[in-house]
Amino acid sequence: MENRNGIIKNLIYLSIPTVIEQILSTLLQYVDTAMVGHLGEEATAAVSTTATIGWLVGSLMYAPGVALLSLMSQAVGRGDKEEIKKNWQLGKTFGDSFVAGDDVGHHTIVELLIS
Repeated sequence: MENRNGIIKNLIYLSIPTVIEQILSTLLQYVDTAMVGHLGEEATAAVSTTATIGWLVGSLMYAPGVALLSLMSQAVGRGDKEEIKKNWQLGKTFGDSFVAGDDVGHHTIVELLIS
């Protein structure tokens, strides 16, 4: 039972940045709406529409990332360095298809995991 409590505490601790990001994202939408609210109904509707579109486009990128994170976490737990490399390469290929360039931070973390 003690190990389970430690895992739950770690999950809560690790989820804090994501929760903060989601709160800030929601607040940003409120600020956008408030800023254009005085411009009229059409401007407010435009901001509301872009929020929904942004959420949909973002979810297309977040969903595979969450799936790959789960697969990579399992591979790290098993100590399967080949699976870590494979999942990282898959994530990098997927990410590069959306964004040009390479994220040095992620590259360094994976190198530490497989060394």
